[in-house]
Amino acid sequence: MTPSSVTGSCFCGAVKFEIELPTLFCGHCHCSMCRRPHGASFVTWTAVPPERFSVTSGEG
Repeated sequence: MTPSSVTGSCFCGAVKFEIELPTLFCGHCHCSMCRRPHGASFVTWTAVPPERFSVTSGEG
């Protein structure tokens, strides 16, 4: 079964959010500016329309 929404948070967990699927796009970036703050070989980005994004806790 495919989920109809996914949840996430900022790195420290102070802000939590939920997005309703499907996303508009999803991609990976390998540039040094995106990799540096995460210490990873790539970063995954996604986009959803504003009406499908909601902050569930913390400040938004």
